Amino acid sequence: MAFLPPVTFPYGATHTDELQFLFPFGTNLTAGEQELATTMKEYWTTFAANGDPNLASQPFWPPFSIFLDDDQSLKPSAPKLEFNFANVHKCNFWTAVLLQTSLPEVANQLRNRGIIGR
Repeated sequence: MAFLPPVTFPYGATHTDELQFLFPFGTNLTAGEQELATTMKEYWTTFAANGDPNLASQPFWPPFSIFLDDDQSLKPSAPKLEFNFANVHKCNFWTAVLLQTSLPEVANQLRNRGIIGR
């Protein structure tokens, strides 16, 4: 997050965070971040060429599904699959939004599968 000013709270993931890994404009990446940058470039270029980011030489990146509670984490030094996404990211808020919109059946399916709280 070389482009953001210092603050007294953690930024978390922000828009354009990936740019310093894909286009290192004089940023000083650690060895782990450089390793992640190489992996990310391979994912991005493979996806651009084939519509699928996966290579045998890199951790498998599964397609996203709202019915699975996992996501691909791009934290240095290597990507990995993480679980418990909905709980970690406070998705019960979005359940309430879904229930108030035209997607209550999706929210109910997520609840029934135990992905989000009741």
